[in-house]
Amino acid sequence: MKPSVLAGGCTVALVLLAGCSAQDSDSADSTDTTGATTATATEDSAPGAEPTEGQAAPEGDHVTFGASDVGEISSVTCQTDAGVTTITIAATPDTTVVLTDEETPAVKSVSIGEAGSDGPSLVFLEGVSDAPETTRDGNRYTVVGSGMGTESSDESDPAQPVEMPFDIAVSCP
Repeated sequence: MKPSVLAGGCTVALVLLAGCSAQDSDSADSTDTTGATTATATEDSAPGAEPTEGQAAPEGDHVTFGASDVGEISSVTCQTDAGVTTITIAATPDTTVVLTDEETPAVKSVSIGEAGSDGPSLVFLEGVSDAPETTRDGNRYTVVGSGMGTESSDESDPAQPVEMPFDIAVSCP
């Protein structure tokens, strides 16, 4: 397959995934209307404690991609439904990880930032890039791999999607 066709296809995938993963930033928790399990982790959350709005995520949680670090994570929301876990990480930019709810999860997608925005972004779609290494230790998830992304926010240098690494480590409540 020609690299230009692959890059174009990945750009379209970035836009579609970003559009599908948008979340209302006014809502920290997801609403459960289908029997799904939803929880939010914050820095000061003790096991079994109710999360408190406005607290930071647990120490050691991080999201990096390419040369970028999303910085401070304000919260982590996890929802499991029909064998799929969606982890939403509130930071700048926001991150969404979709993976199977198994002891050794398989990653379906990763979205960091918003494709087409002024800032850097990255997307991993199952079958487009090599499968990331994923570990689960109780409620702690680590996902390390690569996806198609952009780092340039300079309008004079339009960003071409390139394969770049990502590293995500978060704890669900």
